[in-house]
Amino acid sequence: MGNNSSIKNLDMFLIKKLFVCLLIISVHVANSQTCPTYQKRNNGNGGGNCSSTDPSNYGIYNQKTGHFTFSSGAWNFTIDKVYNNSVLIQNGTTLTNGNAVFFGNINIYTQGSTAQSDLCFYATSASGGVAPAGNFLFVIKNGSTTLNCTYAISSQNNGGLSTTTAGSIGTNQTICSGATPSTLTSVTDATNFTSYKWQRSTTSSTSGFTDISGATSSTYSPGALTQTTYYQRLAVSADGEFASNIVTITVPAITSPTVGQTWSGSTITFQSNVGGGSWTISTTPNTGVATIDGSTGVLTASGAGSGTVTYTTSSPTCTITRNFTISGTSGSLPVTWETVSAEKQNGQSILRWSTASEQNTKDFVVQHSLNTTDWSALSTIPAAGNSTTTRNYSYVHQNPLKGINYNYYRILQRDLDDKFSYSKIVSIVFNEPGADLQVYPNPAEDVVTVFISEEQEVSLLNAAGALVWKSKLPAGRTQLPLVKFSSGLYFLKTKTQTIKLLIK
Repeated sequence: MGNNSSIKNLDMFLIKKLFVCLLIISVHVANSQTCPTYQKRNNGNGGGNCSSTDPSNYGIYNQKTGHFTFSSGAWNFTIDKVYNNSVLIQNGTTLTNGNAVFFGNINIYTQGSTAQSDLCFYATSASGGVAPAGNFLFVIKNGSTTLNCTYAISSQNNGGLSTTTAGSIGTNQTICSGATPSTLTSVTDATNFTSYKWQRSTTSSTSGFTDISGATSSTYSPGALTQTTYYQRLAVSADGEFASNIVTITVPAITSPTVGQTWSGSTITFQSNVGGGSWTISTTPNTGVATIDGSTGVLTASGAGSGTVTYTTSSPTCTITRNFTISGTSGSLPVTWETVSAEKQNGQSILRWSTASEQNTKDFVVQHSLNTTDWSALSTIPAAGNSTTTRNYSYVHQNPLKGINYNYYRILQRDLDDKFSYSKIVSIVFNEPGADLQVYPNPAEDVVTVFISEEQEVSLLNAAGALVWKSKLPAGRTQLPLVKFSSGLYFLKTKTQTIKLLIK
């Protein structure tokens, strides 16, 4: 009996040890899970381990429109984020870039003896939402495990991975507002593609990208910039569009406090989007109103008045300013800007802006420019006066400049006590052909910018019709110095159009 009892105890010991070993192996396997191997895509509502409607019951996405199939390493995933060509298109169950497709979770099923899994996509109709092709990044989770899985997915139905590669571009830069960055170079060329297409965004590095008209070379030279801008190059093929890395051109700016922000107490911290600079303050004629720490940007108020905070960067040397007003030991700027945007609609520019709060505001002046230097007023819109809730405003510019020239817009906010602030600058370029010849400013004094839609000879005639200047100009914008011409009326002429030009 004693021996049998000892054997049973030994058996139980061995079983427990085996269980622990299996548990350790199981934990090891779970912790070594890798991205599933991509197999193919299927557009349309047939086949696959997908329910007919969105499995999350996420409202309007009630039609199955296709699925991506994976094999090898398949396990139950939860979709956390989806990026396509470096742009965030889905965050959880929220679509972030205007896409029509909602992705469900990846679920295991068995095809014959092979374990597979499908990532299903859904839209508002069975034919209304085919997931786009491109460089996909799926951020997927299983409990505490997170994987970043990348696939260059073809647009072809029942297609596999694309052979198109996007290549890479360089390089990040920092420039002062109004300066022109260096040419964006091709570090690595794309392969198996038919053409290039460049995009830019002033929103962020993961959203807001729009095509740049006429930018189809392997390199791209941006014009002068007044705000931080993000660029990517797309390689276009029969499989779809595949994006390179993103290059950031940083324009130094004061990011906090925002224009219009109010604060209580005697201190507030000013911040910039670039480091390594120094802060100074001017409160003339209100000497002693406030001081600022040159390295930390902490402003300390000591009385009522107004002044200007200046931030000077070191590489490159840029100077950025921000006006402020202090009432007692609390400060205020009249408007908290929330959003400013511009969009094209039927050949017109639709300007929209909103404020999170307003204090003693009088009106908004919509301003337009073709070069971000010379601004003209388009319209004046009454302001709310005082508000602590979001206020929305809009204006339609019925006759923006067409062609390849940029239309720049900003909003000037004026306060009841003559203080003012500007919104950020937004821009629109129209792809359709514009007038053969356009001139600005007009009247002009020292220099005039001539815009023509195609390369041709341009002539300048005086009021008597005599030729005083002639040159062959390239398509686009050209600056013409006027210092050698006397004041008076002239005629700027192309092969199809003549414009009166007054030189002051």
